[in-house]
Amino acid sequence: MKKIIYLIFICNLQLAISFSYGQNYKAYNSDKQKFLKLPNDTHTVNQFIDYLSSQNKLLAEDSILTGYRLIYTKSTKNNFSYGVANGALLLGNYFNSKSNSTKALSYLLEAEKNFEKLQLYENLCLTYNNIANAYLGLKYKEAKTYYTKCYELADKKGLKYCQALGAVGIGNHLEAQENYPDAIKWDLKAYQLLKQLGKNRAVCITLSNIATNYRKLNSLEKASAFINLAELELHSINHNYTAYSCYNEKGNIAALKTNYSVAMKYYNLALELILKEKDNYHISEVYKNLSQLSYKLKLYKESTDYLTLHIHYNDSVFNETSNKQILDIQKKYETDKKNTEIKLLNKENDLNKSKLNQKQLLIYSVFIVLLLLLIFFVFL
Repeated sequence: MKKIIYLIFICNLQLAISFSYGQNYKAYNSDKQKFLKLPNDTHTVNQFIDYLSSQNKLLAEDSILTGYRLIYTKSTKNNFSYGVANGALLLGNYFNSKSNSTKALSYLLEAEKNFEKLQLYENLCLTYNNIANAYLGLKYKEAKTYYTKCYELADKKGLKYCQALGAVGIGNHLEAQENYPDAIKWDLKAYQLLKQLGKNRAVCITLSNIATNYRKLNSLEKASAFINLAELELHSINHNYTAYSCYNEKGNIAALKTNYSVAMKYYNLALELILKEKDNYHISEVYKNLSQLSYKLKLYKESTDYLTLHIHYNDSVFNETSNKQILDIQKKYETDKKNTEIKLLNKENDLNKSKLNQKQLLIYSVFIVLLLLLIFFVFL
């Protein structure tokens, strides 16, 4: 659960928006035309990127994706490294948010190469972090390597925010490896940096992560202390996922301390928030918690009802994943089929060319023999 919250957190913090525009397609087309006129101008590229970022929830997803692709393809054609790097980063982030880690990596690794060449270290740190997120999604060990690269480069260049992202990433990776003590050390580093920067939402999530790790170590008093600090941070922010993360963890800790009424209160608060987000995976998890808690309270009917809802939402997640996998397999099949057809056509083409060459060679040979015979008879 924490890893998913973390990925959402990262996706929301990629690019700082320096200014905003009108919330309509007239502004979109205006900025797009400016970019097309001056595709190799850094300011124009930044202007178009800022517009797309600021209108993320107001423009249709297809329009935003078209904008990202336009920046990438036009810059690639013009060999404009700055545009290529930023376009690749935007596309990589987009596919990361869609859990398409493989496609995300193809763009992010290109962004890495161009940002290294341009020596744009802040963008490079963000790219390292996103590459690590993609590897984390694929469960590859390279995730830790790239989180570490992000942390070390940011530390060297004095980029505290990127340093915090790297520390949070290493903490999440270690948590996934069940190395909770080391995960806590890295989360504490991230917490200190984020607190200095005044990133309240990120602070709240990091505190929830620390509480989770202490709970898994069965250090419930320390877990309670950190989750209470996280709850205090909620007063300064308004974000459903962050509040859900905090309240769900408060429920988990209270349930282990057998404070069942408190646990029920916080699970219901978490459920109310996550239902607004229509996040079936996390809705399913809260219903499972409520089912287990109701069973401990001997509320067997409620426990059964919650279990039914857990299964329902869990199945919807499974079906969604299965449908995605089926679509991916179908796409791969269609691609492989097209590639096979192309290969067969190429082979047939090569064969026809070979036959044609043989015929031409035969014709030339016959012609040369006849010519030689004619010359021989003339001399004779």
